[in-house]
Amino acid sequence: MSSISEEIIKNLNRRLLTQSVIIESICELLITNGIVSEEDLGEKIQKNLDIHEEFINKQLSNSKKSTALNLMGFFGPIGEC
Repeated sequence: MSSISEEIIKNLNRRLLTQSVIIESICELLITNGIVSEEDLGEKIQKNLDIHEEFINKQLSNSKKSTALNLMGFFGPIGEC
């Protein structure tokens, strides 16, 4: 593997770790402060995972028909996360 590829992978791993820590911290704050229950949060996360997985599978299926693969999508109303 080239040094450029190794650097790209290293940067992606760092970004993934940073995102994971931030998300875990936010989830912990939401649960600890009683804003959402752990069960409700888990259900919402699973629902969103299912939606995104379905979207990606559809895009992958469509990409077999064309050369373009668009995984950028809009999920939900603007301003809501």
